[in-house]
Amino acid sequence: KNQIYLIADIHLVSLEAQEFFILMCQNKLRETSSSEKNDQNWNLVVIGHEKSLVCSTFKKYKIRFLPEESDENLRKYFFDDKRCYVRKIESSRAGMGKTLAINKESKKQTESNNLPFTVHLSRAEPESLVKNLSNCKTMIANLSNSNLGTSGRVAIHLDLGAAVRGNLGLILFNFFILGRIKGIESDVRNMLKNELYFIEIPNFNKALPPNPQYKTYLLSLFPELELPPSPKRLLEELSKNDQNNEYLKKFDYDIDPDLFNDNKIRDVWKYLIYFDKTKDQTGRIPPIDFNSTEELNKLDCLKATIKFCGWNNIENDPFQTDPTWGYLINFLKFLSVQVSQYRNSYCQELQKNAGWWDLGNFIARFLLRISRDFAAREDAFLEAGETIEIGTREAIEKLNPKRRWEQGVRPCIFFPPKTNQKHSNGAFLLFYGVNLEQSTNFADDVWIVDPVTKKKDKCVTNLTLLTVLNANGIKVGGEYTKWNRNQNLEFLLRAFGRLSPEFDSMKGEKFNSQEDCVQALLKLKIADEEKCRACVEKIKDNDFLKASLLLYDQKQDFEITEDNVKKLIAIHLRLISDLPVIILGPTGCGKTWLVEYYCKIVNSAFKILKVHGGITEQEICRFIEEAENIINQNNDSYVICFFDEINTCDEMDLIKALFIDRKINGKPISSHIRLIGACNPYEMHSKEARDKLKQSGLGFKSSDKETEKFGGGIPLRDLVYRVQPIPVSLDVQLWDFGKLDDETERAYAKNMVENHLSNDSLIFSPDFKNVFIELLTKSQKLMREKKDEAAFVSLRDLSRCVRAFKYFYELYKRIPTF
Repeated sequence: KNQIYLIADIHLVSLEAQEFFILMCQNKLRETSSSEKNDQNWNLVVIGHEKSLVCSTFKKYKIRFLPEESDENLRKYFFDDKRCYVRKIESSRAGMGKTLAINKESKKQTESNNLPFTVHLSRAEPESLVKNLSNCKTMIANLSNSNLGTSGRVAIHLDLGAAVRGNLGLILFNFFILGRIKGIESDVRNMLKNELYFIEIPNFNKALPPNPQYKTYLLSLFPELELPPSPKRLLEELSKNDQNNEYLKKFDYDIDPDLFNDNKIRDVWKYLIYFDKTKDQTGRIPPIDFNSTEELNKLDCLKATIKFCGWNNIENDPFQTDPTWGYLINFLKFLSVQVSQYRNSYCQELQKNAGWWDLGNFIARFLLRISRDFAAREDAFLEAGETIEIGTREAIEKLNPKRRWEQGVRPCIFFPPKTNQKHSNGAFLLFYGVNLEQSTNFADDVWIVDPVTKKKDKCVTNLTLLTVLNANGIKVGGEYTKWNRNQNLEFLLRAFGRLSPEFDSMKGEKFNSQEDCVQALLKLKIADEEKCRACVEKIKDNDFLKASLLLYDQKQDFEITEDNVKKLIAIHLRLISDLPVIILGPTGCGKTWLVEYYCKIVNSAFKILKVHGGITEQEICRFIEEAENIINQNNDSYVICFFDEINTCDEMDLIKALFIDRKINGKPISSHIRLIGACNPYEMHSKEARDKLKQSGLGFKSSDKETEKFGGGIPLRDLVYRVQPIPVSLDVQLWDFGKLDDETERAYAKNMVENHLSNDSLIFSPDFKNVFIELLTKSQKLMREKKDEAAFVSLRDLSRCVRAFKYFYELYKRIPTF
């Protein structure tokens, strides 16, 4: 009695259930009309589409309802903080501090230092949300009362996926308005009063239309959690030096305490402030005292970061006036590793000596340039005011980086550990990818030159310092393309800190016997006696350098070309800086080989997960758990987890949280796990190839309107690779390693032929091998030029061809001769 019963969205119920409901209502109406005492209060409200079976059957009871309340009143009614604490947050750009704002507000509302529990929703399905929220409830139950905070409330961060499918509005309505949600397996999750919900709305690329799921009216009613001020706005407010600043009081924002108290980041700020204030008129920088106890001022730290981060130098960025917090943090993280290595090198001591005074300025310019380069892609932004027609080839092409990694100037500097350094051989300072040219206007100035575009960069040093560096065995510029395999490998090992002092002391030795060479290799402590002896037997001349490099080089089928050296350096620098490594490249271009080889030379455990369209959240979680078990069994070891073809699955938002936030289902992963992802490019079949596919009838039974779309406009079957859009926060970390050039592909073809075709027959003579290699490379080139082919060629085709040739030749030899 005196209760109102509501059935919402009756049109979503099955026809059988609607028929049952109609029959029940009709029986109830008959009972009410036949009753002598018509005093039964039966208050039932049904909301649904007017064409549904229930609504059309009871159309005489129909009332057209138009809400007359304002959005503000509805917001106050449904989202009263005592009944239902919900906040949404969104931004027009990735990296503007959404997670930071959620964490800060969570600590404030729960009166604890606990971070919110994160729930990812990549599918708008009831069972998905019920399951994730139930897991979250279990973790909350495991918290002790002391960890809950004085308020006894807990915060839940609901991270919505950009490509979420299903009826998102219905799920949000059921949970946040009706207070409960039910899964298919009859699991029910009620919304509890002590739970605080923060809903993060994803960003969208300008080349992709926003997901229609996020146009639901209910989302517009959710109260908003305001974003933190942008870096430049915060700098402006801090510069006012007003303790009663209303803006800062309102948002209660400052530099993140965890960031400000990080010792490595503090060293970066000391370095930048010192570099800015200490330069004299000649540009010389005396050695910095990193142990100084001078207090850092937050205003000076932020000012120096914005000044030197180089954001205004990024091309085609419509937001040039204001960097993102994500970019600044990446810049600081990368620079912190470089500064830490510089601090522990001999360079600090050398700056005190005559002739080395310009070294500090020279190194600072290099470090700032590299850090800017690695903080974000310089082509990760569309031009200001640029419009794109959705569902076109141009829209797809905008999703790929405009420049490949090796196409620009990528100068790198390395500071090997002190224990490995000797002044005599120049091993205390290493450079790669530096092309220098003397200035024509100022005789002593030296510029960095792009070898492709011939574009000159700022003056980085002078001839005086270069002369001193060369005299000490340090080559700043060099012809890296002419290095052989052993030279490239030795540089990589030295740059990655893998060569010991014993290596340098015996580098030029040639021993009289194999046994002496084996004993010398054992002193390196990188392999057992069996492997050392096998390497010595293979080189035959007892040369220590050749034998030791062969010992490190356990993957001979990988070609160490200049292009691959640049890519290995890029991977290494980003990994040690704890930055995401996302490699873009077509299938079969050598991405997996590249990562496997990197793991070999840095002596790290390697785990690979082949991602596909049907992979589940549980499989990804299990993969990370296995990596953490390896770390627990081997203390202080690193595990490199390689996710291959990440953009082929529906769990992109889970992978985004893993790579960007280093969390899985809200739980932080081990700091000893290093993540690398690979994805396929966004590329459409040519018109000729699409027409050929249609004629074959494969996958074209349905019309374009009925098929699943990529980015809202292009059928997935029209793409060379069936891939999903990458979240914006991952997209700016995407690095295009491109396809193999002709020279590298030829080198791989030669390697495969040499390894698979022995010299025990006349047909496998050197002349035949050269012809065979030429045929392989010409065939690859021919297939790439054909526009009416839906297939693509890769290194796998070379391998298959060589193995197939060997197989058929072995069969041919068995044919008896007459």
